Amino acid sequence: MKNCAFFRCTPGIIVYTVLCLDPKPPVYKFNRLQIGEFDMSPDLSNLRTEIDMTVEAENPNRNIGISYEKDSLVAVVYKGAMLCSGQLPSFYQDRQNTTIFNVKLLGNSTFGPVLHSALEENQHAQTIPLDIYVKVPVIIRAWTTHTRELTVFVNANVVIDNLKAKKKVSIKSATYKYNVKF
Repeated sequence: MKNCAFFRCTPGIIVYTVLCLDPKPPVYKFNRLQIGEFDMSPDLSNLRTEIDMTVEAENPNRNIGISYEKDSLVAVVYKGAMLCSGQLPSFYQDRQNTTIFNVKLLGNSTFGPVLHSALEENQHAQTIPLDIYVKVPVIIRAWTTHTRELTVFVNANVVIDNLKAKKKVSIKSATYKYNVKF
């Protein structure tokens, strides 16, 4: 009988906790991309890329902190070809906090003449579509407790105006999708 009482009370505890915590999903934005290096080999087979990205992470929760753990991945992809990748820093983001940090992404990838031609067309039109994928393990901290590690996925479709080294890059549009793996 004690087990039955426990199971009847558990949904109430869950509802009470959710109402008290008032959880909201964090919001992520890519504010700036700076192309440090974008060098194509003479035969168009290899591309060396360096991108500095400014990421804004907003935690709107008044009772929940987020601990960003090691082993994250950030990847920038153009038409299925990975241009560069890197990692987010590990840090704790307090409640109701916006944190801005820089991420250096490096890449050495096979490119080829077909992708180069498509990129040239996109450069000319000043509409270069990029996919930015983020995978980051997090631990949610509420009051004095914390969850086991969860994995947050961010998939951003970004359109920029150029991918030329040492030139200012404007982000023309961005859409974000989020998912969490428990």
